[in-house]
Amino acid sequence: MMEAFRKFGESKVSKVLLTVLVASFAAWGVGGYLMPTMGAEAITVNGEGVSPQLVETTFKQRMDNISQLLGTRPSQEQLEQMQVPEQVVAESVARTALRQAAEKLGFVAATPQLQDEIMMVGAFKDESGKFSEARYRQILQQIGRSAMQFEKDLAQDIVVRQLAQLTKLETPVASVAKLSAQAENLNLTLEVATVDASSVAAAEPAEADLQKFYGENTTLYSKPESRDMVIMSIKRADIAKDIDVPEAAVKAAYEENRANYKLPESRVVRHILLDSREDAVKASERIKSQTDFETVANEVSKDPGNMGRGGTLGTITEKDVVPAFGKVAFSIAPNTLSAPVQSNFGWHVIWVDSVIAAKDVPFEEMKDAIAKDLKDSEADAAMERIVGLVDGKVAAGEGLEKIGTDVGVKALKLANVDAQDSRLDPQELQAGFGANEGDVSVPVTLQDGGIAYVQALKVYPARVLPLAEVKAQVATDWKKARAQAGLRQNAEKLLAATKDNANATLTELIAKAGVQNVRVETLKIAKLEDAPVWLQRNLTEVFPLAKGAIMPGVLPDEDSLKLVRMAERANTAPAESELPQLAKVYQQRLQADVEALLMGYVTHQAKVKLNQPYLKQIFGREVVWDTGTN
Repeated sequence: MMEAFRKFGESKVSKVLLTVLVASFAAWGVGGYLMPTMGAEAITVNGEGVSPQLVETTFKQRMDNISQLLGTRPSQEQLEQMQVPEQVVAESVARTALRQAAEKLGFVAATPQLQDEIMMVGAFKDESGKFSEARYRQILQQIGRSAMQFEKDLAQDIVVRQLAQLTKLETPVASVAKLSAQAENLNLTLEVATVDASSVAAAEPAEADLQKFYGENTTLYSKPESRDMVIMSIKRADIAKDIDVPEAAVKAAYEENRANYKLPESRVVRHILLDSREDAVKASERIKSQTDFETVANEVSKDPGNMGRGGTLGTITEKDVVPAFGKVAFSIAPNTLSAPVQSNFGWHVIWVDSVIAAKDVPFEEMKDAIAKDLKDSEADAAMERIVGLVDGKVAAGEGLEKIGTDVGVKALKLANVDAQDSRLDPQELQAGFGANEGDVSVPVTLQDGGIAYVQALKVYPARVLPLAEVKAQVATDWKKARAQAGLRQNAEKLLAATKDNANATLTELIAKAGVQNVRVETLKIAKLEDAPVWLQRNLTEVFPLAKGAIMPGVLPDEDSLKLVRMAERANTAPAESELPQLAKVYQQRLQADVEALLMGYVTHQAKVKLNQPYLKQIFGREVVWDTGTN
């Protein structure tokens, strides 16, 4: 909770001074709360941003889990098969949407509940089984999480769990568990006839066949619009690397802005957080010294972030905390107890251990930061000059290749660029396809802060490729289409043969239908999860079949079709003594299904926007996201 007092990123101290502040407060763990947040978000859920750092952390955790399961780092092909980027984004969206739904319904995580949750985590306990503040801090540091982040995430988890309680299901009665177990313990013996391409006679297409197929499927042979382009990117980093800032200039800047290079007064502060003014007064009456304060804080404070540490908040400046708290903490003398003070977190009693006076930051500590600022400023000015020159030359009708040579910026020429070309930034593609042939686009700002100009040299309109160019592909596609049509016809012959032949075996039906090269095999299934994939996708159609019955339709399996006959079916009933445990298992499964439906619903209802450039940096590609009704 102590981190909740930090007004993250609101300090008005110069950005240059931040590096010194972070170094000064590192020992107390304050630095993480002074660092500025990124302006852009990787994902936006109902207007609320999910940071790139959070998405990347989730991705790394998922990668670690997969690597542990596989025993090695997964290949790119495995990641694509598992759709890991899509899973990570879906998890981030669902988590945010669920929390928003819970908060909208008024669920909140109470401080005592949050405190209890933290103290129950086994990893935070010492050898005696008691909560250890030192271990709590150490483990959070090891996993790269601040206490503020951890407590915020835990509070969100509590809120989501409160929402999940609305969907709590009762354990089913024994009779229902028995029926479910019988269904799962069903032993099936299936006869399966497989009709594949070998049942269709091979043939070569005539010229008329090719022309007809080509005419009916022109979209298969269309080529999207492409363009020859010239791209000129002006990047500050490229300009800055050639800039050298003399130390004399750095020293002069330091002297000129010395007033900005001061560390404000800071204080080593303790506090006790309580629910009411009455409780704060009672606590105050017990305190006569710092030792008393530490004892009382450890006994009654509601702040789980510094429990066991005598209520310490560490070293803070007035601007690090909320105004009501800071005003009092910076007005009392050292070794003095404040009167009870109220903030939006509750009632506080404050004690100041010591005061660290404001002081100038030495030049040696500031010179690197000042040099970087000067270098960046000079690079910005140079970049502005170059952009001005380019704008003037573009207005005069000059081409980008010549302009690049004149201003000393390399222009890249690319041929046949389509709208999905991964070599260019999305902004560059949008600019290039928005310009008329021969024109130079307006300057666009890139993700890294650079400026790009794009010239569309040549436009190749979308077109249907002539048959002569794609004849080989048309022939291949015709053969595949013919094979599929023949496959379907043979399957329909088998289905027709089943009419009025309910007692016939599949082998007899195949002979009657006159279909060649049909494989018949027996498939025994003791556990439904062991069924082949093609069957699992259609269990609801196969499961109800009576003994001897044949499915009224065929089931697809890649390049083949399956006809299924129920040869045998038998049930294995569970022992009565097993039913209570089975009932719990089914309740857990149903609960998981209901919660998954809830998660799917709130995700589907959420308005989701993806910042694909950020996601591409994290995952190496854009994320496929079904926006649905969003």
